[in-house]
Amino acid sequence: VAAGAGPERVVAVCLPRGAAFVTALVGVLRAGAAYLPLDPALPPARVDHVLADAGVTCVVTAPGAVGRFPTTPVVAVDDTGAVVDPAGVAAEVGDAPLAAASEVGHPDCLAYVVYTSGSTGQPKGVAVSHRTLGCLLRWHLHRYRPRPGERLAQLARVSFDAAAWEIWPALVAGAALEVPPDDVLARPDLLAAHLADRAVTSAFAPTPLAEALLDHPVLTRGGPRRILTGGDVLHAREETVTDVEVVNHYGPTENTVVATAGGALRAPWGETTIGAPLPGVRCYVLDRWLRPVPEGTPGELYLGGTSVARGYVAAPPGTAARFVADPFGPSGGRMYRTGDRVSWWGRELRFHGRTDRQVKVRGFRIEPGEVEAVLLAHPEVRAAVVGASGRGDVLVAHVELDRDVAVAELAEHARARLPEHLVPTVILPVGTMPMTSSGKVDRARLPEPAAPAAEFAPPRDEGEELIAECWAEVLSCAPPGVHDDFFALGGHSLAAARLAARLGEIFDVD
Repeated sequence: VAAGAGPERVVAVCLPRGAAFVTALVGVLRAGAAYLPLDPALPPARVDHVLADAGVTCVVTAPGAVGRFPTTPVVAVDDTGAVVDPAGVAAEVGDAPLAAASEVGHPDCLAYVVYTSGSTGQPKGVAVSHRTLGCLLRWHLHRYRPRPGERLAQLARVSFDAAAWEIWPALVAGAALEVPPDDVLARPDLLAAHLADRAVTSAFAPTPLAEALLDHPVLTRGGPRRILTGGDVLHAREETVTDVEVVNHYGPTENTVVATAGGALRAPWGETTIGAPLPGVRCYVLDRWLRPVPEGTPGELYLGGTSVARGYVAAPPGTAARFVADPFGPSGGRMYRTGDRVSWWGRELRFHGRTDRQVKVRGFRIEPGEVEAVLLAHPEVRAAVVGASGRGDVLVAHVELDRDVAVAELAEHARARLPEHLVPTVILPVGTMPMTSSGKVDRARLPEPAAPAAEFAPPRDEGEELIAECWAEVLSCAPPGVHDDFFALGGHSLAAARLAARLGEIFDVD
């Protein structure tokens, strides 16, 4: 409060997952302000842009990170969330009482701001009110009924909106939050064991991680009884058989995390939907003239009702383009244009992809334009085209260069400006971008990144044969040669963790 926090003010919280982070969020809301979660691993350039774009009042961070914010007031806290501010903010506040909860602000006051990938080349901040966050909490408490004594996992990165869905229902219900260490999160086998050992009853995991967790039999021995998932198309492998209840969800950040939810699944399951609308959420499947389409016919999904966010921070044109008047609801209502193609299947929705270039890679929502803008900022990059691989699990950048530049240099250039999930896994230089007769890049003629090595070298002994079989199993590809590249074949960090676990089982090594 002494640093300026109050209604409609934004306080950035730059802390890792854990007790201090959760304590800071409670403190920000208790002061009547809105929080902006920042992952400490974000590149400085990204952090500086977000702080300026959101008009941040102050930053809550660790003492060792104070120097990262030379122009913004800082409140430093220790690992428990207790203030250790060298600037004396704690002394200035003293024992002054906080405002009563009823004085914190109107339900339509800002609760949090979360930044997502932006098609214009810069991230965009989604502004969410207490009212819409409250709708999410009421639905979650009614649907899943968390209770005191239960343990709910907190797995999402702090800067993703899913963290709000993990944290607030647990605290409101009086349940405990279990926050696994980052090194455990990187290994699905270790995470499955951790959740079982800590008696976690429920966990949300992005679709790829959920699928990896369900492959581990430890979950049937005292692990979570429920896995909530969302973010991508959910598949069950034929060998996936578990008693864990799985619930698939769908929702953009602009609709306060969750818009639809399916019924309980128990593997093995067949084709999945993205579920039915939550109470208070209105789902419209419309054609280009905003007319409802018949059941079974794909159209663009528009979301109206009580969970639509306020809009984008400091971006009136973007807000006007995506948050449009709702002609089907009450007067003055708005609906969010998702850009997702869906169709009605009874009372539930099937997902059919995107109407624009936005892609989902391993559950992350990515606007290729943002990544392309960063690559084009390199002085030697003349043109850049970014998209998902044919398998959809790797982000690929094709670049046209003015002179030879090492791919590692381009990757480092991107890594210094983008969060890790937006950095292309594969960067492929091309001599000249193939063009269509209308003068646009011919994406169909861009080279595929998953081509095998120029000279196939088969495994040379039994050990290499076993490793090749593991690669083929994890990557769903043909058995690779000795010189093939794991990432060029579609590998990524989660696949690497699954591979490490599989090799550990076969060779009895860590």
